[in-house]
Amino acid sequence: MSFLTNKALENLLNYSSVKGKVISENIANIGSKDYQRKDVKFQNILDDNMESVMKVTNGKHMGGSGNVVPGSKFEIVADKNDEMVSGVNNVDIDREMAEMAENTLRFKFASKKLGTYYKNLQNVIKGD
Repeated sequence: MSFLTNKALENLLNYSSVKGKVISENIANIGSKDYQRKDVKFQNILDDNMESVMKVTNGKHMGGSGNVVPGSKFEIVADKNDEMVSGVNNVDIDREMAEMAENTLRFKFASKKLGTYYKNLQNVIKGD
C-alpha cells in the first residue's frame, strides 16, 4: 500500500469521525425549533484528489507530483433546505440514520485497511 493510499485512508477516518459527530448533533436537535441541519463537505475533495493521481504502470516508474495528496480539508455547512421535515426543522431522521449507517461502514472499512497494513508492517519488522 502506498503513502498516497494510507493518507487517503487517514483522511477518510478523519472525515468519518467529524461526519459522525455532525450526524449525532442533527439527531439530538431533531426537536429544536429553528435548528438547521448540518452536513460535512469532503467527498468532492477526496474524489478530486483521487482523480488527480498519476497512474504508474510499472513499479520502477517514478511518480510525479500528482502522487501527493494535499492536506484534505472538509467543512461543516448548514443545510439551507426550508422544508420542515420533522415538523420543527429540516432534520429528517430517516436520512440521518441512513447516513449514520453509511458512515459507520466507511469508518470500519478505512480502519480495517489501515490496521491490516500496520499489522503486516509490524510482522515484517519482527521477521514473522
